[in-house]
Amino acid sequence: MVRPDQAKFDQFSAVFRAVDAQLQEFAATNHLKYLQDVKRQPNRELHTNGNPLLMFGIRLDGCWYNMNYHEGLLYSVGATGVVWPTRILTTKSDERQVRQVPLLEHQPFDVIHENLGRLLEEWKQLVTSWHVPALASSDDVFEADGWQVTKKRERIKQAEADGNPTPLSKHL
Repeated sequence: MVRPDQAKFDQFSAVFRAVDAQLQEFAATNHLKYLQDVKRQPNRELHTNGNPLLMFGIRLDGCWYNMNYHEGLLYSVGATGVVWPTRILTTKSDERQVRQVPLLEHQPFDVIHENLGRLLEEWKQLVTSWHVPALASSDDVFEADGWQVTKKRERIKQAEADGNPTPLSKHL
């Protein structure tokens, strides 16, 4: 069965076809996973495997569902790292360390397309320069190097307390 919003979604996602081959080639060359339309959002992502998880992402600025498509839409490109410290892996906590760096923000897709090779190389240099302190147990070490502690369960509970429950709230 086709979703009622599928044609609209496909229209927003179609712009990424212009960069898919280049992203797939970079992913294959650098042993990355190539993902498209993650979490039903028009985007493209490249991921490393393991811990830390390093990501390159191109995303539409805003929510496609609440917008009308036009050629002047803006997109952003960023680098993200996620680390689950060893002490977290052994306790099955949802706490993790996250680091995000914008590479290009709020630009028409043509600008991203024209600069994609440079952006991919910039991402590669950036994430290889990140100091991941041997999956240390000290949050202070991570935060001093630009990593931030996130706790999904606490964010969900806070959203629920603020009157904005998420679909995950029922699983707590």
